[in-house]
Amino acid sequence: MMQLTLRSRWMRLVMTAATVVGVATTAAAPAATAAGCAPSVGVSPGASVYGYSDADLNQTFAQMRALGATWTRIDIAWSSIEANRGVFTWGTTDRVVNAARAQGLKVLGIVAYTPRWARAASPVDSDKVVPANPADFGAFAARVASHYGNALSAYEIWNEPNLQAFFMPRVDPGRYVQLLAAASTAIRRVNGGALIVGGGVTGAGNGGGNMNPVDFVSAMYGSGAAPFLDVVSVHPYSYPIDPADTRPNPYNYFNAIPAIRATMVAGGDARKSIWITEFGAPTGAGTNAVSPAAQSAMIVHGVARAGQFGYVGNVFVYSLRDTGPNVYDREQNFGLRYSNGSPKPAYNDLRGYLARCGAPR
Repeated sequence: MMQLTLRSRWMRLVMTAATVVGVATTAAAPAATAAGCAPSVGVSPGASVYGYSDADLNQTFAQMRALGATWTRIDIAWSSIEANRGVFTWGTTDRVVNAARAQGLKVLGIVAYTPRWARAASPVDSDKVVPANPADFGAFAARVASHYGNALSAYEIWNEPNLQAFFMPRVDPGRYVQLLAAASTAIRRVNGGALIVGGGVTGAGNGGGNMNPVDFVSAMYGSGAAPFLDVVSVHPYSYPIDPADTRPNPYNYFNAIPAIRATMVAGGDARKSIWITEFGAPTGAGTNAVSPAAQSAMIVHGVARAGQFGYVGNVFVYSLRDTGPNVYDREQNFGLRYSNGSPKPAYNDLRGYLARCGAPR
């Protein structure tokens, strides 16, 4: 079974008070929503969906549609699909992709994570170790494009490469661009109209093996990323700060989005858009967790602020359902719904906001 993907939200415990600046957008992607309304909204449910029964999967994606979501974001994990070189096991991933599409959702596939046979030398045994040979990654990406065809509406290349926990043995924007170029080129050979999403950067300070997202995107562009992506993606977690708060602070990475946009514009990509492919806030009693009411406000305000930028094309909320009942484990509590399936205020409040705003459905 696919291993669960560790997310970057733990960075809030170790993040330094980095200066938060802003950046730019791109062209082949769907047009960003008119400023002031909500962009198209999706839900990033996390890898826990791979352990769901068919009934739970169907219910999960139906609840996304009822929310007003039009997209979902799903791991297409190389480490699980091609664990042994040349042997492809698609069934587990197919089940999730097909369940999402059956509910009318578009699928953003995260093409990432290296099987043991393809990893670069590293003291760490993890599928977050980068491939030794970008061509191997490109070959897998081509297989994904061939296998799924139009079942995937967009491809996100890797996840949070500005964090050492997701890009081992060390963060390297140039190396990331090599992977992006290999995957993008291979996918486009199979599907010339494929939408390629690059970046996936999240909040972090420079230090501890990590790189500030603005610096990382700037280095990506300096390494020649522009021809290989149609969208730049970001994960601007802000909790415990409300994303509507524009004052400088070390938590609210919504404030970095204009600087990322500026980098894109300077790199000739003003017609391309930014997607927020993860964003949310945990309830419970863990470090920096917030009340259910505050979670609701943060998510609605974050979606609204994304619309106000005028160049954000999609926002994916993380996540739909809590992964467990332990209120002290922050990672279990990012859901719009509790682990027993009952909705938190955020679910109904976001649904109401999207309906009132006239967000794409």
